[in-house]
Amino acid sequence: MNVSLFPKSWDTSPSAEYQIDEILQLIKEGEWQDPVLSYRFLAEKFSKRSPQATNAKKNLPAFTVSGTFTERKDSGLIKHSGFVAIDIDDLNDVDKCTSIVKTDPYIYASFVSAGGHGLCLIIKVDPTEHKENKTELFDQFKEYFEQRHDIQIDKLQDISRLRFVSFDPYLYKANISRTFRIGSEQAKEININGQ
Repeated sequence: MNVSLFPKSWDTSPSAEYQIDEILQLIKEGEWQDPVLSYRFLAEKFSKRSPQATNAKKNLPAFTVSGTFTERKDSGLIKHSGFVAIDIDDLNDVDKCTSIVKTDPYIYASFVSAGGHGLCLIIKVDPTEHKENKTELFDQFKEYFEQRHDIQIDKLQDISRLRFVSFDPYLYKANISRTFRIGSEQAKEININGQ
């Protein structure tokens, strides 16, 4: 359940290895609070696509949720963590969406994205399914979140996909979460009350 941390988003070699729970705790405790809040301020003041905000974001550390790597590309995978990250971007009400996803049995953790207007969801998966059938896996994620929660997710399926660090003192981590598997008909096996 380890991940690789990259000092900046453009770095191709990792600087450290952490357990995923350690990274989540650092996000919650504010390890990167200052640079993240600076990026959010610049994104609000100038727009998130402005040179100022873009440069601030590129300078944030980032980590590979799906495992440890010798370098930042799928072929550089050392060991899969058994997790993937799902992005929900450009939310009008982050708190409302957080409340919804916290009820989902597949959510291992969720936190506000670096920009402050999206969520990152961490979900347990079968590493073999992610490595061998990543397109099908993410197609099923997309269908599941649309059917169950009426939520649109970004389809970011690369195993080596970077996740920017963030700051969220209210980061959610479930005590127990289920593993999302291809073909298990998740939307049908859980009723609307989550049972």
